[in-house]
Amino acid sequence: MALNDALAAAVKDAIVLAGVPVDTVDIGNPAVKATWSARILAGTSPAQQTTIAAAIAAFDLPGFPARLNDAQAISEVDLKVLRAVSQALWECIPAPTMTKVQLRARAIAIWKTL
Repeated sequence: MALNDALAAAVKDAIVLAGVPVDTVDIGNPAVKATWSARILAGTSPAQQTTIAAAIAAFDLPGFPARLNDAQAISEVDLKVLRAVSQALWECIPAPTMTKVQLRARAIAIWKTL
């Protein structure tokens, strides 16, 4: 996910939490909140525009990369754990019936059901 896409998703979540059902958020210049906009299908009432503007103004831009990095780090740790467990299982089984790639794919499938 590109940084602008991740930022748009986070801003959309903030606006939805503020009570406005948003379809899309456009991020012009990520550093300039005045270039950000949100659209809803049915048009936007003045009250909704005020809520959208307030949500954008309140969005913690300096804290955003840290949250994104935290989520990415968790994802990378999960992937490393999955690889380590798959490798360990493959090495512990005397005559494995799956390749390492097949074992990893099976572990991912099981992980998704948890």
